[in-house]
Amino acid sequence: MGLKRVYLDACIVIYFVEAHPLFGPVVTNALSKSPGKIFCISPWLSLNALWCRCGRTDRFWWIDMSSFFANANSLK
Repeated sequence: MGLKRVYLDACIVIYFVEAHPLFGPVVTNALSKSPGKIFCISPWLSLNALWCRCGRTDRFWWIDMSSFFANANSLK
């Protein structure tokens, strides 16, 4: 049977969205090798990821992160 839903940590999301040079490929590879899994986020994760980076002025980072959250499976 196993778990179908996997809730992601803020660091995993940030590494993935930012395409971190060291951890980005590791995260992307791990996510791609998880067929049948539904990756989810919580509202807390959204707040945590954005709050940790609230001083950023990079408009494209905000667009990428907002797009990720808009398309992610979120706990309701």
